[in-house]
Amino acid sequence: MSDTPDTETWAADQPDDVILAATLLGEARGEDRLGREMIASAVMTRVAIAKEHRAKYHSAFWWGETPREVCLKHLQFDCWNERDPNYPNLPALTRHPLWPEALEIAREAIAGRLPDQANGATHYLNPRAVARQPDWAVPANERAEHLHHVFYRVV
Repeated sequence: MSDTPDTETWAADQPDDVILAATLLGEARGEDRLGREMIASAVMTRVAIAKEHRAKYHSAFWWGETPREVCLKHLQFDCWNERDPNYPNLPALTRHPLWPEALEIAREAIAGRLPDQANGATHYLNPRAVARQPDWAVPANERAEHLHHVFYRVV
């Protein structure tokens, strides 16, 4: 028996910073620190858009209103999709050598101390890792590019 709980059970008990840090490593542990900061920026841009939406319309935005809700929203971040090979390994990422850095980035982002490294992007992808580009992945939506990821603003 493994000493690591299943991902769904583990995630249910984790605060925003841990979920965001796990997302950063699940999505971009092969990137550099800037790449992980850019992913955190995209998550926090979604949170900011959701807060603006709530203030204006007095209702929740579809992708969630907190870093945790945004990261765990179904089909939004591949590492949290049950069919993704990273999914069962997310709890073990707390023992990954990059965990302290990921947690630091997550906490800085949530505290509002991380500059927007992704230029207002809400989405990103690795174009070499997808069979078909999503409809939103068009030059007009592109905001930044770094190493393996291209970042887009899609609202």
